[in-house]
Amino acid sequence: MKNRRIKHMGKIAVVGMAGVFPHAKDTTQFLENIIHKRNAVSTVANHRWIGPVKDFISAGPLPDKAISSKAGLIDNFEFDATDFLVDKDLLSELDPLHQLVLHAGRDALLQCSHTKKDKQRTGVILASIALPTDASSLYSWNMLCTSNKAYTGPVPKDFSTTAVVSFPGAILSRAMGLEGGSFTLDAACASSLYAIKLACEHLCLKKADTMVAGGVSRPDSLYTQIGFTQLQALSPSGKCSPFDRTADGLVVGEGTGIVVLKRLEDAIDCGDKIHAVITGAGVSNDIEGTLVGPASEGQVRAMVQAYRQASWSPVDIQYMECHGSGTPVGDQVELSSIQALLDAFDCPDKGLAIGSVKSMIGHLLTAAGAAGFIKTVLSMNKKILPPSLNFSAPSSKSLLNTSNIKVQTTVEDWIPQTLHSTRKAGISAFGFGGINAHLLVEEFFPPSTRHFVKTISDKEMLKNVSCAIIGMETIAKDCHNLSRFKDLVFDTAHLTSGFPGTRWKRTDIAGAKETPGFYMDHLTTRVGEFHIPPNQMEDILPQHILLLKAAKGALEDAKINPRPTADEPQRHHIGCAIGIEFDYGATDFHLRWKINHLDEKLKGKISPPLSFNRTLGALGGIVASRVAREFKLGGPCFTLSAGSASGIKAIETAVHSLSAFETDIFICGCVDLAGDLRQSALNAAAKPHSEDILPSEGAAAIVLKRLDQAIKDNDRIYGVITGAAGAGGDVIPGETDHQPNRSEALYTRS
Repeated sequence: MKNRRIKHMGKIAVVGMAGVFPHAKDTTQFLENIIHKRNAVSTVANHRWIGPVKDFISAGPLPDKAISSKAGLIDNFEFDATDFLVDKDLLSELDPLHQLVLHAGRDALLQCSHTKKDKQRTGVILASIALPTDASSLYSWNMLCTSNKAYTGPVPKDFSTTAVVSFPGAILSRAMGLEGGSFTLDAACASSLYAIKLACEHLCLKKADTMVAGGVSRPDSLYTQIGFTQLQALSPSGKCSPFDRTADGLVVGEGTGIVVLKRLEDAIDCGDKIHAVITGAGVSNDIEGTLVGPASEGQVRAMVQAYRQASWSPVDIQYMECHGSGTPVGDQVELSSIQALLDAFDCPDKGLAIGSVKSMIGHLLTAAGAAGFIKTVLSMNKKILPPSLNFSAPSSKSLLNTSNIKVQTTVEDWIPQTLHSTRKAGISAFGFGGINAHLLVEEFFPPSTRHFVKTISDKEMLKNVSCAIIGMETIAKDCHNLSRFKDLVFDTAHLTSGFPGTRWKRTDIAGAKETPGFYMDHLTTRVGEFHIPPNQMEDILPQHILLLKAAKGALEDAKINPRPTADEPQRHHIGCAIGIEFDYGATDFHLRWKINHLDEKLKGKISPPLSFNRTLGALGGIVASRVAREFKLGGPCFTLSAGSASGIKAIETAVHSLSAFETDIFICGCVDLAGDLRQSALNAAAKPHSEDILPSEGAAAIVLKRLDQAIKDNDRIYGVITGAAGAGGDVIPGETDHQPNRSEALYTRS
């Protein structure tokens, strides 16, 4: 694998860790469960689903049915809404998703030093899955299907209580008074490690002095149980057995894991307890494989990138926390990747202990990486190798039979490489869509002198570079390309507002009215325009197709072939960050299940059943993976959400990646189809005094390249991005007591 110029992010200290996991209300109980090998997977209780569990279980794969009633769920969680900066009553009504974040976020922050002034320089990057929550599903039912005449439509606080994608980071920032900016991201099962990696970059670039990062996953449990059944990934036995010969699939879990990070030298100066030090991170996207089938080449690239950034070899580590989801194909690919990593560093016979926390708590999706990260650091502090559950023997074809890689099944002393070296570990997370992440952590030794922190030359350190805009595309109502948009900007063409028509569910609902705006009712795609099987097209949320069109147009505008030609090198160093909002169309399946006892024809009028194609089609977070798959991108590809700031956050993330020489070209895009009655009503309720601003739908994309490279390549340059930053902690809809002019002050700070 060819060496490549890599910028270092320096050493980052972990100064706080907290979480809520199945059968573990905090990290102390979590570690106890790990040491004593307690299985936290249990039978789903009836109250967690909208009907009796037995009604949604089948022995074989059927639409709208789950193949198992086992999951790693959180029971008896009690949220204390006191001592936050937001109204106690409002916080008490939030979805459990947000309450988990607030609980763990506060716990993690209390473990390290921070003043009110420090909070102005504290940012938040969290991972959260773009799937329906309990609150969003209930709201959808109330808006479209309730017979309750007393319901008159949403009020401002409903925007906050039902929020999904951008809200976890925003509510933690607001409730804890953290003003350094926030966003959430969805990189599938690699999300938490992506969040931690991006947080490290913010610290290295000195955009913040403290960063809160990690992940949360607490979607509608029935949705994930049926969805993973349709994807043929759920374990029929209800037991997650990574790398074992009996492995038959994953078990879904839920929870949150949050860490607080500082630059190592700052943490030492503050006297913080340092749990571990992050020394390297690697991310990638598979070029081979499928949306649901992993490829070793992408995983190996991410791992190699991390070791080179840290100046380590796999010889240096003693333990690797694996993705290890318990799917036979996925586990076999991961073992192949680990062996390929060892081969790449010329240590094929290296002895290595591996494990997976999913064997104990299930797969926490966007929080899975955080759970594995916290497990590894807790074990490192305890100086023990943590055991993995449900492993007795590998399959006959497993690489475990012919290598020195072993699944750790008992508690053993964690012995460092040499007497005076630190304990070191790698942590992997590989997600749907081929999204890969690998982090490296080491034990912290208190310095005997201030020379403990290794000096990295100024030339090697990550710094922002100027980036050129070399391609653009915009799609909106009656505006299907950049040329038409240019005419609108220069007032040589005009648009007229209209009504959403076919995109609205009903127009005779209490509290609803037809709102004029710039809606996209008809989105046509030529057969064969994208490499998506025709039988999947009608089951994909429109935002997927719209964003693909925008990204394709931006690439063509940049004179880049959307699909690489036969003689073109593989696109290992092209990435994408896509801003999205939650699409309420994903809650339609809940409405169908709510009337599961009624006639099939009636259910069909609300929504078709959840199937393989519809499960993939309703995953908002997979939009970026479709871009990566369509245009053969191998760099980091993921979605992010920060409300109307999503586009700026995508651009900022791209600049960081290009500055680190992680990528050479980066696609930034955003898509929003807010014409759905449910979202439109929430938006109107959240901003009751903005009647003069008509809602609009569309997508936009730009292509960025480092300025010096763009000049060298003789690219057309529309403009140059010389800086990007933000602030957070603004007032949320539904608050009744807050500082006036807070928004203006935060905007000025950004």
